Amino acid sequence: MGTASSAQTPRACDGERATCKIKVNDKIYEPPLNQVEYFARITHLEPSATLLIEVNYPDGSVGEKIVVSAEDGGKFDNNKIVEVKQLDDAKNISFEFQVGNSEGLYRVNLRKGDDRKVVRIYVGSVPPVTHYE
Repeated sequence: MGTASSAQTPRACDGERATCKIKVNDKIYEPPLNQVEYFARITHLEPSATLLIEVNYPDGSVGEKIVVSAEDGGKFDNNKIVEVKQLDDAKNISFEFQVGNSEGLYRVNLRKGDDRKVVRIYVGSVPPVTHYE
């Protein structure tokens, strides 16, 4: 008969490769990216916490633009909810994000052309597991 094609083997992610590092006070998190382009959520944060988020796109191009938006409240270091960042010489973007003063999920969308990633931050106690995890 024939041989199986590689198209029959699904990839973990169809989007671009990316890594994320989040610093909160003295803790550093490196959440993995799942099959639907969401980084694993960071939990147990305090209300109004400020995070330093760094995302690396190893296959990106220096100067390439990334649109960063706060979807569920919170704000960036310029007090806005949308920013445009450019990949630096190391193919990273970095920005500060402050969560709101309410318990719950805060999502930060990263859009690079047609590619979309989501950083998820949870303020308060551990939420129930969702179908994205």
